[in-house]
Amino acid sequence: MKHDNVIAQPTPTGCIARFDLELEAPEQFGIGASWEGMDNRLVLSAEVKTIEWGSAAGYRDFDWEDQTVWAAGLQYEAIREKLFLRAGFNFGENPVRENNGWNGAFTPTGPADVTFVQGIPFPTYYYETFRTVGFPAVVESHATIGFTYAIKDGFDVSLAFLHAYENYITEQGIGPAGTPVTIQSNLSEDSVEFGFAWKF
Repeated sequence: MKHDNVIAQPTPTGCIARFDLELEAPEQFGIGASWEGMDNRLVLSAEVKTIEWGSAAGYRDFDWEDQTVWAAGLQYEAIREKLFLRAGFNFGENPVRENNGWNGAFTPTGPADVTFVQGIPFPTYYYETFRTVGFPAVVESHATIGFTYAIKDGFDVSLAFLHAYENYITEQGIGPAGTPVTIQSNLSEDSVEFGFAWKF
């Protein structure tokens, strides 16, 4: 995917530079298994997969690393062919690296240090701020719960809730004024999904 004009950044000459960012979907490799019991009313499943953020364009440029995600879930058919209850949980370590000790100071002639993103030089302080505050995909644990109910033959309604537990990333370096700074970003998420299916 290509995103045009993502960031307008000041250059040492005072001009504004437009930045186009390419994001590549990372390769994923996984394996899973499931088990059925209680006369096929109970289904347990588990999966482990590797997401190769570290070699995907865009994510690699913002210093992401590969991630292993462990997941498990269950489904119980509470009412035969009518009501299905589900729950799940997964965990994957935060893929965004914590960088410390960088120099984000500005001098009269421009930034003391720059970081290149897809060939474009970014002042290091802006780069670190964007990747930790503007792009903070740092949650590690997710829990889900939901159900599907068959209203009648061919018509199903579903409801699901997801909670991503709060996690944070903290970095320390030298800020634009030449003094020590700490950048911290916290993230948690909640989402509700509602679905209606018509099978024909």
